[in-house]
Amino acid sequence: MSVSYPDLNLTNFPESVDTFVQMLNIVASDYATLSEYQSAMEEGNVVKANTALSNMVDGVKKILTADKINKIFDSIEALQRFLSTDIVPYIAQLQSNWQSEVDKFAYRGVYSSSTTYYKNNIVSYTIEAHTYLYINISSQSKSVPPTDSTVWQQFTVVGAQGLTGDAMSFLYEWNNATQYTPQDCVSYNGKLWGCVSANQNSAPSSSNNKWKVVMEISPTRYPIQSNTPSDQENGDIWFQVV
Repeated sequence: MSVSYPDLNLTNFPESVDTFVQMLNIVASDYATLSEYQSAMEEGNVVKANTALSNMVDGVKKILTADKINKIFDSIEALQRFLSTDIVPYIAQLQSNWQSEVDKFAYRGVYSSSTTYYKNNIVSYTIEAHTYLYINISSQSKSVPPTDSTVWQQFTVVGAQGLTGDAMSFLYEWNNATQYTPQDCVSYNGKLWGCVSANQNSAPSSSNNKWKVVMEISPTRYPIQSNTPSDQENGDIWFQVV
């Protein structure tokens, strides 16, 4: 009998797993004994019927009784109750607990000593003009600055200072009449070129050391030139140099 569900007296679930008889098919050699069993049951002679059943090979595995069916029903009922009253609420509670932890992975803004922080809260904190992100690794803290590694763990690290970039001036399509100086940028033959040394009437090319390729462009899609492109189709866009 189930302890959790005492009204279901044919099942032991969920305290233990129920066992069931594996049923077998009746074969031709069982016919005589089966007829005797049926006649005894029709007469209401249960003792005679059970005797006939015991004489049948694996008789208990071939006759489906009400007790066997009711045990299945009780087991199914116990399983459904256990699922709805124990498993579903348990999973819901786990999901709630997990969501609570996930929600703590939140950016709480600039660190403040007056704010209480919880595990997985994220703050920004500035040290010597550099701003870093820190995540709280303790259960709860207040008035503990992010520099305390027992409570906070740094998210970001400042790398080495890169080289200073030089601004380039885009002068549209290359023109043989224009005097170019270093850092001038032009479009020519499907590429953007940067001027390396001063020049005039020296067309950009891979063999011309006065120019260096900056990037590939798609002149057939968005050409930049003074005259209407010859291969333009209806709806295409081009930028006219004026």
